[in-house]
Amino acid sequence: MAFPTDIDTFTTMNADLPYTLKTEGHNTRHNELNTAVASLEAKVGADSSAVTSSHDYKIAQLESNDTTQDTDIDNLQTYQQDGWIAAGETWTYASASTFTISGDKTAKYFKGDKIKIDQSGNKYFYILSVSYAAPNTTITIVANTSYSIANATIDSSFYSRGESPIGFPNWLSLTHCSVYASAAQSITTSAEVTLEFDSETYDYGGDYDTTTYTFTAPISGIYQISSQVAVSDAVDQDRLRGEIEVNGGGTGIIASASTLSFGSAQSLYTQIAKTTPLDAGDTVVGKAQMQGNDRLLFNEARSSYMDISLIAIK
Repeated sequence: MAFPTDIDTFTTMNADLPYTLKTEGHNTRHNELNTAVASLEAKVGADSSAVTSSHDYKIAQLESNDTTQDTDIDNLQTYQQDGWIAAGETWTYASASTFTISGDKTAKYFKGDKIKIDQSGNKYFYILSVSYAAPNTTITIVANTSYSIANATIDSSFYSRGESPIGFPNWLSLTHCSVYASAAQSITTSAEVTLEFDSETYDYGGDYDTTTYTFTAPISGIYQISSQVAVSDAVDQDRLRGEIEVNGGGTGIIASASTLSFGSAQSLYTQIAKTTPLDAGDTVVGKAQMQGNDRLLFNEARSSYMDISLIAIK
């Protein structure tokens, strides 16, 4: 038998002669036909065949690929329409800032991807990290004050690397800390002092240290930093200077502002704001100095404070 690598040639039965086992090789003919049928069945394959060389298996794979391609085309068409790609898998709540996916998805999702989930309404996040430990992938999102992951079913899930997929907020409040001074502090004329913002309104991620009065950037990104410094009982020609310093050493002043007093016994305010790139691990402190006379930091009703927000990751 040459099949399946080649086509067999069978001897044609002679109809003019009486059929006998001797002249026609009856047993041989049966054996050849049996072998040919068995080879055909092996080549075609049974229903739902797992034999990778069978036609049944290969056709099933083609049909499956067609379905996958149809899904990919549908996703592509949806992406072209609104900028989102359907995840096509189950995302499961793990914490307010993490969820899990079955299998290794580290080649599918990346830091900085935008995601959208449905939990009684759409929620939007940036991906902070993607890690795999069998059997699940854990995705950590950048904490923000606009949305959090609820301990509930995630009904649908999408991701995007587009610039502005439909629905993604133009301003996603990724605020990390808002801190203020709760006690009076001497602001001197002799040297700059680090502002003792010792109390927190909020601090997502625990990135601010109320003992060293230092914010440490948790990830690389673009940050919005704003601060207000106020002193009490300023007299005429007292000048208050406020500063924002990155990475210490007295050389990292990235923004400053000053206010001059006209008159006596008045509160003096100065405000500073700066949008700046920070690398993970960079530190930020507020500083101040007086010109004229030493004064006490005005600490009532958050008069002296610093707010730091992550507005984009890089």
